[in-house]
Amino acid sequence: MAPLNDDTADATKVTLSDQAFKIQLPTLVLGATCTKDGQTIYASCVDGVYRVNTDNKSHEKLYSHDSYASGAVYSEQHNLLITAGYDGNLIWYDLAKKEIIRKIPAHNFWSWKMAISSNHSMIASVSGQYLAGDFDYRPKPADEPTVKVYDTQTGQCLHAFDHLPSVQSVAFSHDGKHLAAGNLMGGIRVWDLETGELAADWTDEGFTSWGIIKSHCYIGGIYGLDFTRDNTDVLATGFGPMRDPMAGNGKQLWQRWRWNQDVPEKVAEKQQGSGLMESIQMHTSEEFFVMAGRLRDGDANISLFSTATNERIAHAKVGFRITEAIFPHENAKLIVVGGSGQPRNADGNFPNWGHIHIYELTF
Repeated sequence: MAPLNDDTADATKVTLSDQAFKIQLPTLVLGATCTKDGQTIYASCVDGVYRVNTDNKSHEKLYSHDSYASGAVYSEQHNLLITAGYDGNLIWYDLAKKEIIRKIPAHNFWSWKMAISSNHSMIASVSGQYLAGDFDYRPKPADEPTVKVYDTQTGQCLHAFDHLPSVQSVAFSHDGKHLAAGNLMGGIRVWDLETGELAADWTDEGFTSWGIIKSHCYIGGIYGLDFTRDNTDVLATGFGPMRDPMAGNGKQLWQRWRWNQDVPEKVAEKQQGSGLMESIQMHTSEEFFVMAGRLRDGDANISLFSTATNERIAHAKVGFRITEAIFPHENAKLIVVGGSGQPRNADGNFPNWGHIHIYELTF
């Protein structure tokens, strides 16, 4: 379906191209990164890690994890691709040598998300298994740190932080001084990366709920985080309250928090439609940000919001689950990745079910 634009009378004007440039991959894309110009995309997929050439839509498989590849970050400075997987490993791949140069068992459980600092000196990965810790089914504390920070070049672990599992999202501040992580219970923690101290800690129960139909457990959580460019606010998105997790009918939700004060203050919140929102990112212009994910009910699973007013200014609806949305640094583009449901085919030949859509932006 073609994107819709100019949702409000806000002064920030952004439009998405009517048709996306589409590329298909063999399996679901769980995480992705790209070069500054957006011409090359590195995709972490169910069956491995791919390099994608957007000029001719070609792709090549570079390597695999022992399970699903779930995250990817790219350092142009060091010509390194670093990926995470459901095997708990982080893999360093030298793009010049075309070989794996380092493999670190970072977690005892799945790595959910990854991030890289703006100067490419650090990477972060988050993990954690949700196990009931009491009769109220609140999560049991993890038996290992669930947030880890590594030196991009050497692979040295610089920080290992505790956060109640499962921790599903992570983001560096744009000045590289702080790291934020969000979990299943709607909890966000921010650490000072110079001192290793906890700088902020708050919880919003709007990002979690108790499943009373089919699944008696806590569900929802924060799946995407980013900082505003001045680093004063944290943007969070995920899954709002729901009754039936099998139906995926939680509210689409994002929140904006002024985190760097004695008591973090919620300065904005938007709910619309239903469905799990998995990604949120500020545009490099600082004028708007994107929220994207999977749609249950509503008119969009890609929405652009004005940074100045927090109002929606453009949106689109695509027929697949979006796992990550990316703004390349040097282009007026929006890249979204994900996939449709895994197809079934009796003869063993499965059609491609991983998707990359690229939209042109006008603003």
